[in-house]
Amino acid sequence: MHIYRLRICPERAPDVWRVFEFSARHTLLDVHDAIQDAFELDNDHFFAFYRSGKHWDRASQISYEDADRVRLFQLGFVPGMRLSYVFDFGDELWHELEVLALSEAAVGPEEPLLVESVGAAPPQYDTEELDDEELPSPDVTDLLPVANELLRLLASEPDPTTDAGRESLRSAHRVASDLVIRLEADEERFWALEEACEGDLLGLLLVLPLILADAGMVAEGDVLALALAFVEPAHFLADRAVLLAEAGQREAALAQVRENLDSMGDDVWVQTQAGKVYAILGDAGEAEALFRAALEHAPEHAERASAVEHLSALLRAQHRDPEAAALEAAEQARTQRWLAEHSVPEVRVRAPDTVARLGPKVGRNDPCPCGSGKKYKKCCGADA
Repeated sequence: MHIYRLRICPERAPDVWRVFEFSARHTLLDVHDAIQDAFELDNDHFFAFYRSGKHWDRASQISYEDADRVRLFQLGFVPGMRLSYVFDFGDELWHELEVLALSEAAVGPEEPLLVESVGAAPPQYDTEELDDEELPSPDVTDLLPVANELLRLLASEPDPTTDAGRESLRSAHRVASDLVIRLEADEERFWALEEACEGDLLGLLLVLPLILADAGMVAEGDVLALALAFVEPAHFLADRAVLLAEAGQREAALAQVRENLDSMGDDVWVQTQAGKVYAILGDAGEAEALFRAALEHAPEHAERASAVEHLSALLRAQHRDPEAAALEAAEQARTQRWLAEHSVPEVRVRAPDTVARLGPKVGRNDPCPCGSGKKYKKCCGADA
């Protein structure tokens, strides 16, 4: 059996490290647990590993959801290989993992074996930062019934083609509007509510304006998208432009696109949705340019799907089938190369549900780069 010797070092304390020996049958959850014990962490936040060693590299991400299913022998360890591990997506406690050596043994250790310990474990949080940042969560007791009622109304995905479905959507709009008014554009209060309620409140709200518009409630969807922009401006304002374009409000849609590109022009979702607006309005040239710009800003395969899909459809609509086929083939080859480089047969690498959020520096309250539309501290459902 392979035995892997890993050195684990917290990036906030580069002179501190622990060296463990793991067997090939240990999982990434075992590695996580060893890190938690070795560095005296509280183990009450979610985490992720990045096989490339790059922070927030979605293409190589293995999330907390999959860590117990990924065994170390699947990861292709070689001496010198480096991985990254992040714990608490809000405060970003990054650790570097380096494979020091591989050896063989008839039987591997049942539990991860600590073989070297250098330096005292650093504090989990900087006390000064805690004074400023870790304030008590806002009280959202009064908002919980409203949020849970909204989740209940939309849990069955009401059909807008039926009377009952339309009535459910009208009720959902009333409840969502009441919720937004009560939130008073207080972002911290929203995130406290998202954490406290019974379901994925943000995930629901991300799609609600377009659902309302598709059901003929264009004005209601428009107002709601604007009202929710304090939570996630790139998503809601980009979707608002699409909503207006689909409703035939050309000038308003273009005005919103220009505003989005001026203020958030490097955001992949903003570019993709802007391209979609121009495609809806019949400006194929501008649409194509924006879809291609989105591809340039979305180098990893998981971010590219929406832009590729729209660009391919645009090319085919212009009878440029060979170009569309070449684009699709190139993307398929790109994906296959990625799979070959990251061949982990039973591993799910988490992909975005709705929107990509990559930026040069992502802070505590910035959108999560995994594309879920949540804050870092809410990344992939985290309650960090």
